[in-house]
Amino acid sequence: MVLPVGCGKSGCITLTPFAFKASRTLVVAPGLLIAKQLQNDFDPALADMFYIKRGVLQGQPYPEPVEIRGTTTNRADLEEADVVITNIHQLQGAGNRWLEDLPNDFFDLILFDEGHHNVREHTNL
Repeated sequence: MVLPVGCGKSGCITLTPFAFKASRTLVVAPGLLIAKQLQNDFDPALADMFYIKRGVLQGQPYPEPVEIRGTTTNRADLEEADVVITNIHQLQGAGNRWLEDLPNDFFDLILFDEGHHNVREHTNL
């Protein structure tokens, strides 16, 4: 799906796991800023998270988000999460601890935000 800036890509991403009845979704952003924005859209601790701001869900339970960032996230965090948000840099490269250590069916839905970007365009690892 291609949408212009400001037309609701992040909102579509937060709704897509419901549309596909996903158990665990991986959301991949091209860089840190977009990953943080997506994390905020899923974060139930924030009053302006997407589900609250737009009245999509009328209270708990909200999907449990976790962000893969550096070494602060562990496997147990991922297993508890409904949505895992990260940037592409966390998943690439030799010896990547995330994708190699997870079963092939760990995520039943994978979404890419700004999928047209090339990793080489970004330097903010």
